[in-house]
Amino acid sequence: MNRIIFSPAGKAIFALCFFSFALTLAGCSDKDKSRIETFTISPQLVPNGTNPPTSSVVYCMEATSNDAKEKYYLAPNGGIEGFTYEEGYVYVVRVLITPIENLPMDIIYPETFKLIEVLSKTKVD
Repeated sequence: MNRIIFSPAGKAIFALCFFSFALTLAGCSDKDKSRIETFTISPQLVPNGTNPPTSSVVYCMEATSNDAKEKYYLAPNGGIEGFTYEEGYVYVVRVLITPIENLPMDIIYPETFKLIEVLSKTKVD
């Protein structure tokens, strides 16, 4: 069996090439992982925990992904960029979901939500 033996300089070059390749892969942007999903948004805000340090209840929009069947609890103002929520209506919206780079520790979702279009807005009694 043949073995490849590297000289100290060869080892250094190999290590440099390996780490350069690893850094290139690590530098790939999460923006490439953006996706478009359709959400159904509930007509009423739902309680979703409390706001420290007080014990005041936080109310959120309940957005259910029609594609992945996941539920998201988003702030009614600003949870979906470009979307204005009005209680009493069921919304069906298309949203661009983009992963957040350099994620802060205090963030709830590791992605941002941006309105593409409102597909429907139906009044609920």
